[in-house]
Amino acid sequence: MVDNIIIDAHVHVGMPPEEADPDNYIKLMNRSGIDKSVICRFVPGKPTIVGNELIFSALKKYPDQFVGFVP
Repeated sequence: MVDNIIIDAHVHVGMPPEEADPDNYIKLMNRSGIDKSVICRFVPGKPTIVGNELIFSALKKYPDQFVGFVP
């Protein structure tokens, strides 16, 4: 038997609204029944490395909830 999971396939970290903060987004995921989220970087006006570091930080803190995507 396969368990069903809910995956949000495209989430940005590092930009407004406040839900884009990984800690706040985890709360939103829990309230909404989302099991995993694929997080992408989006930090306008900042170098790419800034967004990548935000993703890496979120992955270290929430390895079971987030999957990182860095194009």
